Amino acid sequence: MRINTTLPVVKRFSGCTRALWSVVICIVGILALPLAATALQSGDFTYTTDENAVTITGYTGAGGAITIPSAISGLHVTSIGHLAFFGCTSLTNVTISGSVTSLGGQAFYGCTSLTNVKISASVTNIGDAFSACTKLTSINVDAANTYFSSVGGVLFNKSQTEVIQCPMGKVGSYTVPSSVNSIGNSAFSYCTRLTSITIPISVTNIGNSAFASCTRLTSITIPGDVTSIGNWVFYGCTGLSDLTIPGSVTNIGGSAFYNCYWLTSINVDAANTYYSSVGGVLFNKSQTEVIQCPMGKVGSYTVPSSVNSIGNSAFCNCARLTNIMIPSSVSSIGDDAFSGCTNLTNIMIPGNVTNIGNYAFQDCTRLTDVTIPASVTKIEWATFFDCTSLTHVTIPSSVTSIGGEAFWDCTSLTHVTIPSSVTSTITI
Repeated sequence: MRINTTLPVVKRFSGCTRALWSVVICIVGILALPLAATALQSGDFTYTTDENAVTITGYTGAGGAITIPSAISGLHVTSIGHLAFFGCTSLTNVTISGSVTSLGGQAFYGCTSLTNVKISASVTNIGDAFSACTKLTSINVDAANTYFSSVGGVLFNKSQTEVIQCPMGKVGSYTVPSSVNSIGNSAFSYCTRLTSITIPISVTNIGNSAFASCTRLTSITIPGDVTSIGNWVFYGCTGLSDLTIPGSVTNIGGSAFYNCYWLTSINVDAANTYYSSVGGVLFNKSQTEVIQCPMGKVGSYTVPSSVNSIGNSAFCNCARLTNIMIPSSVSSIGDDAFSGCTNLTNIMIPGNVTNIGNYAFQDCTRLTDVTIPASVTKIEWATFFDCTSLTHVTIPSSVTSIGGEAFWDCTSLTHVTIPSSVTSTITI
């Protein structure tokens, strides 16, 4: 059904990916910001100055091996600016001089030929300077640096209790040192050539996106002392088929297993007091809430009768499920709960359901028929967005409000009867 053509582009993507689009929009916004000062040129480098120090803002040279100068025009070079070397695909080696203290965000983003970086003793801030450096195999830190260190080309904090960044070009297997207790945010993100990562029992925390898009990682063991697993931690690990959560884990972040398309089983140690699993599906301990059904599940699935809540994104992108049976005990269906279940042909919403979340059935492109029970009073935003095969929807008289774009792009839905009880509706 099309009534309004002013649909924001972001809505055309799976509900589970909107957070990623927020990041993209943020980056575009940053790129659009005006320069704070007029850039000057010295040799192959553009720079700005605050009269006391120099910030490198760009590079116009031929690439190869370069050394960041320690001074320009008599002033110390103290920082490398945000995106300063963005997309310099001809760079192969970079040496950071002894005057530089800070590397700006994504300073070397997309330097796809960069293989080796040398960090001086003066550097106190690195951040995500080497994002998308896909051939980088070694980050070496001067032993005199008091903030950072390196072992085997991998970046750590000085005491080597946290892995900060494993270069994206690392190949084969990697064993985290036994001194480490924390895997930092994005520490192994996009290490697409690593096939195995061994985590020592000393580790208690695994940060956000720690192993995101490690596409060749086929198995990983989470040690028994880990208490927290961050958001998006295994995002895009398409080689994983099963995963075991130890009894020590008290927190699993949002979208931790998103886009793990071949993950068929999430198993939780029976001693865990926060989580549990049945048939490879992740639940809270009391099994009253479905937290995550692995995206690799195939065929039909029956939700246990103990469940009263289908959590946010619980079945998101479970594109190989054709049928999901929801018990009468369920009263709440969360945001994006079944979003992207593209082979789901029908679903029966139980009569005790009072809440159906935003985007709950978005992109269920083979769903043909839906009956909304009389217990529901509101149809949320984009609930059935892009259900292109939906031909029939029954809306009960209990419904008083229909959210915006609730049936947007339901191109097979030619007629909907809206009961007189509905007093609030936006473009649907």
